[in-house]
Amino acid sequence: MSFEPIQVDWSKTGTYWLDLLARTPRDELRAAVSPPALGTKLTDDAAMFLACVVALAGAGAVAPNPLVGAVLLAPDGGFMSSGAHLKIGSAHAEVNAIEEAANDVANLAGASLYVTLEPCAHAGRTPSCAKMIAGTKIARVVYGLVDPNPKVAGQGLDILRQAGKKVETLPNWEASCEWLARVFLHNQRRSEIFTAMKVASTPSGVIAGNGTSRLWITGERARHMGHFLRLEYDALMVGIRTLLLDDPSLDMRHPVVEGRSPLRVVLDPHAELLRESRDLKLLTSHPELTLIVFPTGEDYGLFAKKYGVRTLGLSRDSSGHFKWAEIKQSLWELGLSSLLIEGGAGLYKSALTASAVDAVHWFVGAETGLSGLTWPVLPELLNLYKKGGGVPLLSDRLLEVLL
Repeated sequence: MSFEPIQVDWSKTGTYWLDLLARTPRDELRAAVSPPALGTKLTDDAAMFLACVVALAGAGAVAPNPLVGAVLLAPDGGFMSSGAHLKIGSAHAEVNAIEEAANDVANLAGASLYVTLEPCAHAGRTPSCAKMIAGTKIARVVYGLVDPNPKVAGQGLDILRQAGKKVETLPNWEASCEWLARVFLHNQRRSEIFTAMKVASTPSGVIAGNGTSRLWITGERARHMGHFLRLEYDALMVGIRTLLLDDPSLDMRHPVVEGRSPLRVVLDPHAELLRESRDLKLLTSHPELTLIVFPTGEDYGLFAKKYGVRTLGLSRDSSGHFKWAEIKQSLWELGLSSLLIEGGAGLYKSALTASAVDAVHWFVGAETGLSGLTWPVLPELLNLYKKGGGVPLLSDRLLEVLL
């Protein structure tokens, strides 16, 4: 499989840009959109669209930092450069865009800088972007969102204003920039792990056959997008039933986009793995990327030593399940910024019931008319589906919401 280059009409204005971003799968945006030729005239909307697209190049490599993209336009609106934050500890998007534009900062005189998130005011792993921009001849800075980090939180914008820069925002791009930085924003605002669900089902909610019957609900294109989704999260989670029935790999296997595989987390509330004789894939393939959550009181020491997996002991409630608040807090304390729940039905239901889910990625296939295991389709997602919303993936669709 390969993606055909996306032919972007850079002369367009109005809602074209938001529509293009909303209706194009993110893996295609990352792999198949190329920046325009130098000097191509761009509107504010076109520049912010490009900033959102280039930001995707950092997926899987920048956590706990946010995905951020930046674009520079000349005083006449001509395209100069773009940049993204590509790796934790490396230069931020604004720095990369400026360095690509010119070694001589004098060439930036009168330029406009578009960035999806407020330039940072503080020095951490890297110097302050706001102070760096303030020292250039860039005339205008257009940002997507204010950074909620208390070390920034408007201070970057103040630095720019005090340096005489014209500082503006584009209200119609706020939701898109919010989605792009959803994990970081949640981490900063709530000091907890961002938790999402990935579900593939029919419109009526069927996710699998009864018993051990496995169904391919969606096609290959949707499954490829599902692998890119794994790149956007630090950890994936499945319940013990899903692990034993499906023996999944839970790694990132996209045919076009490369990137790291996330941590794989398995909830085993009744220590069933201690009685399992098979060498499951999560135990034998990169076991250092596997974390088994087991009930305190069970001895997982020999098991962990045999396979080289990581373990985490948690208490159970009166019904024999782990408490979602404790699961999330423990993963947060391990340094994880985000979690993607991948199944099965019981895990979906318990997480939603506990209000432990912050976003849902729903891959919708055809209505098969078959019965089987289901998940409680959220009304807002179903309404969006009935209205024709979502990202087309050949015969399937992807619908996504923040809760």
